[in-house]
Amino acid sequence: MQETVLILAKDGGLQRIKQVVERSMDGMSLIMRRKMIKEQAIPLCQVITHQHVLASTLLEVHVGTIYNFIYGVQGQRAVQFFKTLIATTADCSQVDILPSEIEAVVKAFSNIIDCNTHALVNDDLRLLADSLFDVVAKLDEGEAHESRRIVNRINQRLGIGRELTGWKPPKTTALPKATFALQQDLPGTLSIDGPRHDNDCVNACDIQIMPTFEEINATRSEYLPSMNQQDWHLPGVLGLLDRHFRLLREDTVGQLRDAVRQEVQASHSIENRGKPQGSRKLTYDNARVVKIDFSRWQGLLITIGFDQPSHLRQRSAKHRKEWWEFQKRLRVGSLICLLSNGALIFCSVIERKPIKPLAKTDDSSSSDDEKIPNRPEQPQDLFSDPVRAFTTVSLVSDSTEAVLDLMKAPNSTSAKIVEFPGVLLPSFEPTLRALRAMLRNPETPFSDYLAPEPQADLSKIAAPYYATRPGFEFDLSCIMKDKTVMKIAVNDDSNHEAFRENSILDRAQADALLTSLQRSLALIQGPPGTGKSFTGVALIKVLIAIQAQAKLGPVLCVCYTNHALDQLLEDLVRHGVGQIVRIGSQSKSEALQNCNLRILASNIDLTKTERHEHWVLKLRLDEDERIISKAIKRLSLEGDVAALKSYLEIYYPKSYRTLFGGEDDDGFERVVRHKTYLLNAWRKGGSPQGPVRRLESLLEVPNIESLNHFERQRLYYHWLAESKKTAQAELLNALAQYKEHKERFDQVRAGVDLRCLQQAKIIGVTTTGLARTLPILRKLNSKVLVCEEAGEVLEAHILTALLPSLEHAILIGDHLQLPPHIQSYELSRESSLGKRHCLDISLFERLVTPSCSTQTAVPFSTLETQRRMHPSISKLIRNTLYPRLSDSSEVESYPPVAGLAKRLFWLDHAHHEDGVLSYSDTTTSHSNTFEVQMVTALVSHLVRQGVYHTNDLAVLTPYLGQLQKIRRALQGLFEISLTEGDMLELEREEIGKDNNEAGHSATPALQKTPLSRALKVSTIDNFQGEEAKVVIISLVRSNDQNKCGFLRTSNRVNVLLSRAKHGMYIIGDSRTSGHVPMWASVIDMLHSDDNFGESLPLQCPRHPQATFSVSNPDDFAIFSPEGGCNLPCEMRLSCGHSCLSKCHSQMLHSAVKCLEPCPRSLKGCDHMCPNKCGDACPVKCPEKLHDLHLTLPCGHMRNTLPCWQARHPSKVCPLPRYCQICAPEEVKKMVVDLLLMEEYHEINLDENPCIIPPCGHILTMESMDGQMEMSKHYADDGLDVRITDLAMPFSKDELKVCSSCRGSLRTISRYGRIVRRGLIDDATKKFIISANQQFLPLYQSVRQHQAELAKSVKDVQCQGNKMHLEEHILSGGRKDQIKLIFKVAHDLRYSSIAKTRNHIMRYLRQVDIDEQPFKRVWDMVQFARKQGKTSSDVGFDPTAIQTSQTLQGESLLLRCELVILLDFLAAFGTCLRDVNLEANRVDCLKLLAAAREALQPAVEVEAHTFYAQCCLAERTYSGRSDTFTGLSKEATEHIRDAQHVCTRYPGSTRHVVGEVKTVEGMLESSTFTTVVNDDEWRLVINAMASDFRGSGHWYTCVNNHPFTVGECGMPMEQARCPQCGAPVGGQNHTPAEGVRRATELENRFSDLRL
Repeated sequence: MQETVLILAKDGGLQRIKQVVERSMDGMSLIMRRKMIKEQAIPLCQVITHQHVLASTLLEVHVGTIYNFIYGVQGQRAVQFFKTLIATTADCSQVDILPSEIEAVVKAFSNIIDCNTHALVNDDLRLLADSLFDVVAKLDEGEAHESRRIVNRINQRLGIGRELTGWKPPKTTALPKATFALQQDLPGTLSIDGPRHDNDCVNACDIQIMPTFEEINATRSEYLPSMNQQDWHLPGVLGLLDRHFRLLREDTVGQLRDAVRQEVQASHSIENRGKPQGSRKLTYDNARVVKIDFSRWQGLLITIGFDQPSHLRQRSAKHRKEWWEFQKRLRVGSLICLLSNGALIFCSVIERKPIKPLAKTDDSSSSDDEKIPNRPEQPQDLFSDPVRAFTTVSLVSDSTEAVLDLMKAPNSTSAKIVEFPGVLLPSFEPTLRALRAMLRNPETPFSDYLAPEPQADLSKIAAPYYATRPGFEFDLSCIMKDKTVMKIAVNDDSNHEAFRENSILDRAQADALLTSLQRSLALIQGPPGTGKSFTGVALIKVLIAIQAQAKLGPVLCVCYTNHALDQLLEDLVRHGVGQIVRIGSQSKSEALQNCNLRILASNIDLTKTERHEHWVLKLRLDEDERIISKAIKRLSLEGDVAALKSYLEIYYPKSYRTLFGGEDDDGFERVVRHKTYLLNAWRKGGSPQGPVRRLESLLEVPNIESLNHFERQRLYYHWLAESKKTAQAELLNALAQYKEHKERFDQVRAGVDLRCLQQAKIIGVTTTGLARTLPILRKLNSKVLVCEEAGEVLEAHILTALLPSLEHAILIGDHLQLPPHIQSYELSRESSLGKRHCLDISLFERLVTPSCSTQTAVPFSTLETQRRMHPSISKLIRNTLYPRLSDSSEVESYPPVAGLAKRLFWLDHAHHEDGVLSYSDTTTSHSNTFEVQMVTALVSHLVRQGVYHTNDLAVLTPYLGQLQKIRRALQGLFEISLTEGDMLELEREEIGKDNNEAGHSATPALQKTPLSRALKVSTIDNFQGEEAKVVIISLVRSNDQNKCGFLRTSNRVNVLLSRAKHGMYIIGDSRTSGHVPMWASVIDMLHSDDNFGESLPLQCPRHPQATFSVSNPDDFAIFSPEGGCNLPCEMRLSCGHSCLSKCHSQMLHSAVKCLEPCPRSLKGCDHMCPNKCGDACPVKCPEKLHDLHLTLPCGHMRNTLPCWQARHPSKVCPLPRYCQICAPEEVKKMVVDLLLMEEYHEINLDENPCIIPPCGHILTMESMDGQMEMSKHYADDGLDVRITDLAMPFSKDELKVCSSCRGSLRTISRYGRIVRRGLIDDATKKFIISANQQFLPLYQSVRQHQAELAKSVKDVQCQGNKMHLEEHILSGGRKDQIKLIFKVAHDLRYSSIAKTRNHIMRYLRQVDIDEQPFKRVWDMVQFARKQGKTSSDVGFDPTAIQTSQTLQGESLLLRCELVILLDFLAAFGTCLRDVNLEANRVDCLKLLAAAREALQPAVEVEAHTFYAQCCLAERTYSGRSDTFTGLSKEATEHIRDAQHVCTRYPGSTRHVVGEVKTVEGMLESSTFTTVVNDDEWRLVINAMASDFRGSGHWYTCVNNHPFTVGECGMPMEQARCPQCGAPVGGQNHTPAEGVRRATELENRFSDLRL
């Protein structure tokens, strides 16, 4: 089907559709007309109206294309097509048209109207709709049930069109107003004064969700529709949607607008700077966009840097991280605004995911500028940098203006970040977008009830349309007590009484269910504890029972919070309802883990068409990512030569060739270097005189070299500006392409989600999640919506949940409990200004209690029997809010609250709240220290009763500040508690039963629990729908102004008073709350029942006659120290001793530890238990028995043993694992003699001792000695053992290990010398490899810097005169010389090579002799000897020290400094007064001597050439003629010696031969240049990289130089040591004489990961 639609949507398919649609049937016979209709027209309608086609997100665009094509210009094609169809089908009997075929025509006609907005005002279509209605009316009602529904929908849609056509803005002067009513200023162009700003529109669809800069700076108030429909500028449901869009936007976005406005005004006004503002916001100064990246899944990623808060700059990174996390600033999802000189960019903080690096492409160009080596980037986060903090954001708006403003932001000097704490974009943006979409397509069900006409009668609600099908009945059998069959039709009440009597519901619940099934818009009010959720589950079970029959589709269950949704779905699971899908990832329910849409959809395969589309779009996204990243790179190089070069090459090729090379006019290739230098030289060049021509003329000049200086400047900056514009245009075009491809890619995934949802019976989603997934849910054709806690949901959220396909909506809630939560007090009913808007009135409340006197209330059902509260508690809300509320019989039998004399009490006090003297309207939270202490003491008292488990107790308070203090206080206190399982076990036991068995413990399993874990602590607003056995309430407010804050409304008081089951205790100041009518009634009732006072009466559960009262926290410790009374405990402990504690509960009594001596004797002997009575008796008697003379079974002797071991000698063996008697069989049968193959149990340990290594593989000492080759290391003459000879470095063939498992033997002292020799060799080889790996990059870096300096030396030679060098003498030590060079050169030219020099010196410290493994071991041995731990002296073998790394490092440091020195002389030497390099020559001689001693010919040659170069440099620049001859002679001698070494060691010195020849050439020509030979130093790198790789086999030559050989491990041909040239290889894989193989580390190189 998908492929068919894709083909029809293409050009060829559309032509076929055109042939069918435009075919004229005039003059055709009835038979031919029937044939054409049946075989072409109707099949076309059936294809384009198929449910899978309309539901597919992948085909959405293509289906829309087909409907738009059929509609044609002004609808002419559609009118002609449907006119023919309707005329032909008018008499179904003649043309044999089936009702299902007519249904396809009706659906096609309806979809034509939906897909073409112009169709709403097309009069020809209205006439056809009337004719189509007549055709459907003739059909049988049962067969045409769906067609009738669609026709009614068509009439409704076209009716809206008529309203749009004929509606005109109401004339404000003619509106009937009350005498003093203010005239409301309408939006946009309807306003008398015109639009307020650029975002003030008549049509809300044109309003941007985020505020614009004009909107922020506007001074006029926004247009906010009132509750009165007569004031709206749009009628009916359109006005309703418009009203809630504007009010919801004002409530959410309005606070952002006001906060930014304050910031803008503060920045413009000096007086306002630094003053606190009303709106909650946080600002960060000096913001910069430091980096822009792109991710295909997250889009543009912008990294913004800003100043770290000043108090954090001196703190550690760890402290900064903790501070950012604790303050919850700039968290993922936070909304921020980047504000910069008129630019306003809203962003959202995101979690940055790793970005895959892009593969290099052929068209990637590189600049000729210096390439910066890759270095690890500094983490760009909030805490790593002490000065700057960084955050990564994404754009909230993807508009072109936002992107352009973003590009300007980095250049701003006054950018700042404004953060809006607690504002999360996903919490409101989806709903606003959904409302805006509904305004574009205002197809809202139940509109007659939601926005009725004045004086409309709403007392009668029509039945759900699906229930009006002839013969339809609801099956209620699933909720009957006896499972009897019960079916009820909507218009038949004959079975209602039988249902009430035999259902699982009470009468009020049963009535509510019946009326809800009979009304298309059903409302159920459920007072606290009356079973709203239970009734809702019963309703859903009934709907599922008729789901298939009525074609309901999935039942949509909507809740405001994730917690409420989880509770509802968990209830359904417990009642056996399956096929549940939960949308959203915020569920905390383990029972619903496998119901998540993401998890379920991941198991559904893509169709063939979807797979192809997925693959194609993935390739396009790859290409989009490449193009966008390239465009971002160009923008980041704004003003750089690379970006400008790319621009000129495309748009100004002739100028490009002039500046950067290429073919000239004669066809010759121009080759130039230093393109940055040439561009700058051209820009700064030109004559400073002459007229400046217009830009248009400059762009046409054939030769830009002819321009004067000012013309070049004008042209250059024009190029820069145009280059930037071009790059921005490319980026925006690429982003638009990406957005299109990403949306199509997401549609493929959405198609899979849709197929998963279509198989569900129940779909659970929050209101926000529903708005976010609205495009998918609209395709489900769900007919039933069930909304829980509807009284707490904003009307805007309910409106977005009303899908066009809905025929039945059931709202369950209570408008007398918590109202919807809004941000702006000015929009609430409590505000004098907000009474006009009443945004905090839910749809549920508006329908049941309409504010307008001209409207009647929508009928609703009320549940009347509560099953939660004890009657004394329910009385408080029954006498104030619910006069018909009754109590179930079960609540009357609740037990009294343990430890208290009354189950309901108000503890009155006059302790003022914290900070009452500084009370102000801007205070955001309050606390009361006295109430915190009193609550903590009361909670501790209740927990000590041992009756209440976790979540049986709850502490409620209206303020978050009080909540935090209570939690902090409870976390610091601990009480003993039992788990529920422990409590049940104690109830079954006989307390006090005497048990004298050994091992008995008198204390059961108890736990020490923080009080915060023993109960629920919550604010009132977060506890709706919850309950607890005992509730403690802290009212907090106590002040002289009698301001009671949040609790002045009856809704919150209602929730507060209805959460408790067994008992409720209110702690508060009655004088502060008593003026509120609701509280006044409650206080009167408490007074009358003697449940009010200034002291709380307690009662001891074990001594009921002991009653006492507490009025402050200390009284609990005085009167009830253990939760009982002051009398001593009368119960005995389980051991029989008396309990010394005060009266306490059974739980605490069980926790008492008896400290008397234990009277019990231990089991198996007569010794008394040594422990206290409360401790468990030991199982093993520890009493010591002496003079035993006991022989153990294994042969060991023992005289003294503990009692338990004396009774069981077989358990005494000191080493049973390896005892020949006690060991297990697998140990006894272990072969330990490798020569005679004898097993362990056969060995006589006195004659042939065994050695047990850590791995446990036993060997006789003879076998182990043979394996370790002891004879090669020790001489044994029968009297003593002495060392035969010193072990040479790398002399071990292998590292000795266990022959069975290759386990380590290093802990066996007998073989310590042999094993540790190999370990030291191991460490030395690691040292060699590591040093070589560090040396190569350093050598390469020096050579690269040398080449770069040589290329640019001519460019700086002219600057010497400006540096005033004539007074300077270059002399002294090397450090002094380098210091002088860096000083006079201002460290600019040599900054990079200076860093390399520092790295070389650090390398030299790392390879110092004292850092080598052999030397460090020798130092430790010497230290031990000096400390007296050993008397023998230890000889030191200098051949064990590796000197090659040190010599190479010294040579490289000398080379690096010579590069700097000689470059400086080549550039500025002629300006110096004198040059003396005697110290440099001395250092060269020292290096020369060390190299000769270590047999390092390559280093020796380098020392000779360095010496010669010093002589040549001094000869050239010293200016002293008397030294010329002597220096020349010394240089000649050293070059001759270097050539001699190269001849003697050609293999080791092949990479330095060229350098020797270059220096010799300079000597002969009496010229001086820096030595650069790229080919040779690359040869060095390749040669050194191939040595010491860690692969191959290790050898040492006769001069003790280590090296590696690949392949089989033996040299095939005659080879030489890479360091000294000594022969190392013979013929046919045999080593030369004196060469030793070092194999002990070869097996370990796989672990080095080099």
